[in-house]
Amino acid sequence: LKIISTDGPEVTIIDAAGSGAPVNLEYAGYSILDGFTITGGNSTDEGGGVRCHVSDPTIRNAIVVGNHTTRGGGGISFWHCDAILENVVVANNVSGTSSTIGGGGMYVFSGSNVEMEHVTVSGNYNDNNRGGGMYLKGQCNVSLVSSIVWGNQAGYSGTNIQDNEIEMAKSAGAT
Repeated sequence: LKIISTDGPEVTIIDAAGSGAPVNLEYAGYSILDGFTITGGNSTDEGGGVRCHVSDPTIRNAIVVGNHTTRGGGGISFWHCDAILENVVVANNVSGTSSTIGGGGMYVFSGSNVEMEHVTVSGNYNDNNRGGGMYLKGQCNVSLVSSIVWGNQAGYSGTNIQDNEIEMAKSAGAT
C-alpha cells in the first residue's frame, strides 16, 4: 500500500473530524504514507491520529497534529510494528484521559521497532499518566537520529520520554 501526496502536507490533509483515527494501518504489511497532515482524530483505542498494529509502515513528510485518544498515543501508536518515520512532526496531540496508558505524542509498545530521522515530537500532552512526548513499553526499540523530543507534558511522569520496561539509549544526533 502506497499513499503519496503530490502537493505535500501543507495542502493535503486527512481530517477525521472527530470520528476515530484518520489513519488505521492494521495488518497492512509494508506501506508508505507520504506528504499528509493527519488531524482531527478522536479515538477510544490506541492511536488518535495514526494507529499502526502489526504493520511495517514508512511515514514521510507528514504532520500529525491535533488528535486525541482516551488511551495511548494521541498522535501515533505502534504495536508489533517495524516502522520508519522521516521528516515528521508530531505536535499538539492528547492522550490518556481515561487510561493508564501513556504517550501524548507517541505510544510504542509490544515488540515494535521505530526508526526516527528528522522527527520533532513537541507540544503533546498525556492527561493522567506517563510520557507526554513518547511512552515506550514492552520490549520495543526506538532510534532517534537528528530528531528532537521537547516541550511535552505529562500528568504523572516523563514529560518528554517515559520508558516502562526498557533502557533508553540516546542515538547520535538526538536531543
